[in-house]
Amino acid sequence: MSKQETPADTRTRILEAATEEFARQGLAGARVDQIARRAGVNKAMIYYHFSSKIDLYRVMFRSQFEKLGAVMNLAVDPATELETSLKKMAHMYHTILGGDHRFSKIFLHELASGGEVLKEALEGTIYQQHLPRKMINKFEEGIKAGRLRPMDPRQAMVSFVGMNLFYLLMAPIANFMLEIEDANKFRQRRPDEVVDLFLRGLEGR
Repeated sequence: MSKQETPADTRTRILEAATEEFARQGLAGARVDQIARRAGVNKAMIYYHFSSKIDLYRVMFRSQFEKLGAVMNLAVDPATELETSLKKMAHMYHTILGGDHRFSKIFLHELASGGEVLKEALEGTIYQQHLPRKMINKFEEGIKAGRLRPMDPRQAMVSFVGMNLFYLLMAPIANFMLEIEDANKFRQRRPDEVVDLFLRGLEGR
């Protein structure tokens, strides 16, 4: 560690190197030795900051969902209109998974392995703050006011998340099958398009 670098800087550098390694190899295939080489530190330094490889993996995952939780906290504010709330969430999905393709790969690795660490991260950053419940309340208020048609808000939330995640995780296939020539432009428009399509399907009839 250089004289100018703080322990926090070193920890951040290790997390960055770990993100690269986990994206390539998944949790099971990732090697602490390789993470240390990528970070430019010795192996002992990793164990100084993190108790184990799985601890490093959990911290990396939780940091991503803390970003999502911060946006959701703003989105579920009772004073925020539903459309604005959904746009905030859609753009954050695309920032986290679309901006850094490494995390998309890690996300898929995690789902394939059963998703236990993903569930832990969601519970610690989103569920404990009752953010899903607060979002469901917004749908229920819209139904009661007649702005939204009668439906199960949980079904709506699953559909909304799916509409956002599908393209982010399957972009190479979708771009090929649908002959999307300017993938970057398509991805940039995707959050607002998702919200528009989603809400038009829920409007009161």
